[in-house]
Amino acid sequence: MSGHTSEKRWDDIAVGNKRYQGISRRASDSVNSLITTLNGVEEAYQQMQEIYTYAGGTDQLLADLLFTEDIAERGDSVANAAEVAKATDLVAAMSAAHQIYQAADNVAVTQSDRFSALRRMS
Repeated sequence: MSGHTSEKRWDDIAVGNKRYQGISRRASDSVNSLITTLNGVEEAYQQMQEIYTYAGGTDQLLADLLFTEDIAERGDSVANAAEVAKATDLVAAMSAAHQIYQAADNVAVTQSDRFSALRRMS
């Protein structure tokens, strides 16, 4: 429902031939979407952590794993600086997303500019 705040209603309403979504439905839909997103983010973070650990626990080793085919095509033995930077951005973004999940679950997290890390992956 657009318009002045005083025109908002709890339930859906019809005005003439127009139907407006009530604030309770809008809030419920938004909250459910956020919960679904946060749960998906946490699952992706856990998968990234598994890959990171499997690779050896460094950004370089993660990049070596993630870019295996590119490295082989070049005839190199390790990921280049640009590939390592991508792996670093991946780890930073997923860590930031995980910390947002933690904060939503009442876990204390340090103050940080998480949006900057997230934007690097968007």
